[in-house]
Amino acid sequence: MTRTDGRRWGKAGERLSEREVRQRVGRIVRRREIDVETRRVDDERAREKWAMGLVIPAHITIALDALGLHGSEVDAACGVREPAVDDWEAGRLYPTWEQILALAALTAKRPMYFMAPVHPVTSAYETSLRFHRKHGELIPLPVHRFTTGAMQAARRIGVTS
Repeated sequence: MTRTDGRRWGKAGERLSEREVRQRVGRIVRRREIDVETRRVDDERAREKWAMGLVIPAHITIALDALGLHGSEVDAACGVREPAVDDWEAGRLYPTWEQILALAALTAKRPMYFMAPVHPVTSAYETSLRFHRKHGELIPLPVHRFTTGAMQAARRIGVTS
């Protein structure tokens, strides 16, 4: 595939004409423009869902756990003071849109990832994880919604739910 860095080769050893190079570069540029537009629309939809109160705390936990991120560094990267991120994960504090954007950048996820609907996740009780816990130790269940108090406080930041 021709890249925009000056390489002018097609399939194995097949040199491309100037016209073919221009066509391929044009397709690449159009594809990138479509990707940018798709992301813009997706981000607008995510912001609408955020404003409707559709952030899912468990999605925050899943994204952070997948990268092994925890502690005060996460709070600092999201522009908040500890224990704000823990409160998001527990459903006690609804994040602002700017905080969702910072979280998305930190976890390399799109903002829509953190919104409803709930991602299907296998329960830890259906895996071997239950055998790796001490007898009687409970496995915390995912938090799928924010508390009533968190949602009432979120109205002050523009959430309509």
